[in-house]
Amino acid sequence: MRSLLTTAILLLGAASVFAADFLSNGVTAHRGNSGDFPENTIPAFQSGIDVESDWIEFDILRTKDGQLVVIHDQTTKRVGDQDLVVAESTYQELAKVDVATAFRRRTGKTVEECPAQRIPLLRDVLLLVMKQNRTRVSIQPKMDCVADAAALVKAMKAERWVGFNDGNLEYMAEVKRLAPDIPVFWDRGKDTNIDDDIAVAKKHGFEALVVHHEGITPEKVRKIKAAGIEVGAWTVNDPATMRRLLDIGIERIYTDHPRLLLSLKAPQGFKNVECETDEDRGLVEIADVGVQQGDGTLGITIGGQLIAEYVFKDDEVGRPYFRHLRTRSGVQVTRNHPPVKGQDLDDHPTMHPGLWLAFGDLDGADFWRNKERVRHVGFLEQPKGGAGIGSFTVRNIYESDGRPICTEECEITVTVQPDGYLLDWASTFRSEQSGFTFGDQEEMGLGIRVATPLAVVKGGTITDSVGRNNGEQVWGKQADWCEYSGALNGRHVGIVLLPHPQNFRRSWFHARDYGLLVANPFGRNAFTKGEKSQTSVDEGDGFRLRFGVLVYGVPEGETSDIAAAYRNYVAK
Repeated sequence: MRSLLTTAILLLGAASVFAADFLSNGVTAHRGNSGDFPENTIPAFQSGIDVESDWIEFDILRTKDGQLVVIHDQTTKRVGDQDLVVAESTYQELAKVDVATAFRRRTGKTVEECPAQRIPLLRDVLLLVMKQNRTRVSIQPKMDCVADAAALVKAMKAERWVGFNDGNLEYMAEVKRLAPDIPVFWDRGKDTNIDDDIAVAKKHGFEALVVHHEGITPEKVRKIKAAGIEVGAWTVNDPATMRRLLDIGIERIYTDHPRLLLSLKAPQGFKNVECETDEDRGLVEIADVGVQQGDGTLGITIGGQLIAEYVFKDDEVGRPYFRHLRTRSGVQVTRNHPPVKGQDLDDHPTMHPGLWLAFGDLDGADFWRNKERVRHVGFLEQPKGGAGIGSFTVRNIYESDGRPICTEECEITVTVQPDGYLLDWASTFRSEQSGFTFGDQEEMGLGIRVATPLAVVKGGTITDSVGRNNGEQVWGKQADWCEYSGALNGRHVGIVLLPHPQNFRRSWFHARDYGLLVANPFGRNAFTKGEKSQTSVDEGDGFRLRFGVLVYGVPEGETSDIAAAYRNYVAK
């Protein structure tokens, strides 16, 4: 049997449905069952599940090496046997801290009675709660890490088990921007202005206001409920206050003693509503993303399967690129590089290496046709992997005859998706010496060269977001997205270009039936015969381009919801 701590994560594959009144169930184990176990530890969370809490609330921070960990304070001093600043320490360093130290000191327990405990990773806590369908978790970000947490939750398909809470309005609003279906419980102080809070909560779509228990009155409860918002209280540990809050209709109460609160709540007739799951589609494996550096390359894996290589040193191709993109099951969707004679369509062998960003006219220099070179300077952010997500950031210099035109900071993020993965490519171009200009050609932008069997001339299909097909209809047209797809190795596979709408201009698609597809926001004249485009960037300014690349594979006869994938990408 596979361990929970192996790299593969077994998750229920289909979307789950909550009953409409699930937010009324609010026995919330504060930092787990922290009255009986060390706070924010796996034993505390397991106990919170075992006593049948409705929710478990816990705190997260991000480590120096980008890991999301479950701990309340900015340092380990209060709970542990070492004093480390979480944000300035690696997870390996933090994992050596015994965070049960303060609990043993408070309770008088020995190490035998209460063994050493380590700071858990967020993904490990999600794995724990996802084994069952009764208790959910409320995540409280204690620093600016909402985007990372939301991405992890989505990658693990854990939305149905998750809510967020905190008093920081910016953080909670960001949750709703990134994941509008995840409930938010906005924490408020005892002296807060409830009328103002109600207006803010309705504006952002927050599901609940959770007020410090000393500030709760029947009138405030009435106002909050009349606004269609759930009401809760934090943090309550004495029975008398628990009874008072239950009597005036408080649904959500944070407590260090969930067993006590549940015993008092039972006579009230409150019912826990379980997460109902659709099991028709069985299990989907969502695995760790790995990034392994080699000689001039980065190998990217998902669950141990190599899905792409990023090449930053190549004597024949004068720019960085990805080669041999594969689906998660190993079906290659880009052409062999170099092309295999007698097997591949072998035109443009060095111009079309797989997936690339290039420009036929950048300040008059031609980087598309490898007439000039893009020099890899180094990694600004070291490659890192993790559960469902991996990333790296590089710095490149575009040079012409030894003259630097501009620098590029390129951020690459790979995120596991239900049917495959999303590669997010974001590049910022800048020069501190002089301005520069992007010209107007067909050969500008983000390009892919698909595996030969997927080319239209070999039986594949090009489809854009409007519903147009193949080169004759798609070439030179603007669209939200465009894909190349077809049947390969018993699967329906595809690769989709998703230009981000925040780019300076909507992209036209340079689509060819022999296997080329390019998202190009520069070629106004090249595609429409309209006014020639000259996109100038002033000295010191940054110019950003962002594209998503979705690679998917589903059983033959099935399709992937590309429109939904585009909406999710844009919402990130």
